[in-house]
Amino acid sequence: MGNKKKAAIVCALASSPRVLILDEPTNGLDPMMQKRLFAELKKRSANGVSILLSSHNLGEVEEYCDRVAFIKEGKVLAITDLNKMLRHQKIITTVGGKEIIHTSVQILEQDEMKRTFRYNGDSALLLKLLQEANPDDFTVNNESLEERFLNLYETEVQQ
Repeated sequence: MGNKKKAAIVCALASSPRVLILDEPTNGLDPMMQKRLFAELKKRSANGVSILLSSHNLGEVEEYCDRVAFIKEGKVLAITDLNKMLRHQKIITTVGGKEIIHTSVQILEQDEMKRTFRYNGDSALLLKLLQEANPDDFTVNNESLEERFLNLYETEVQQ
């Protein structure tokens, strides 16, 4: 499959298209070929080629794309500028200790030992809330594209 995929990509790039549509382009490619492909795609994009990429690998999308459209059953749920998303990311925090209650906190998972929540607010307030909770342990991460995707899909299912 990998060699067929490489041949198809070379054929697509050979004609120097102005628009390039790729469906799961890295599926079947080894990591070195994936890296080479994205280096070439970045170069083409910088030279004005519009690249539309369909992928289930959200880490790859997050690393190499400028904008992302979330599509479910043919319906566009959201279009996100990844640069803006990175500047305004929600924070995912896991805390052991007392419960944190605030309007900016959305509980994602919890058990008797810890709670994982999405926080959308000022980081100084988050620090204050964490300090008040006096946690045994905590981790703070930016929301990934995958977490945003799952939240969007779960919200869509609930409606």
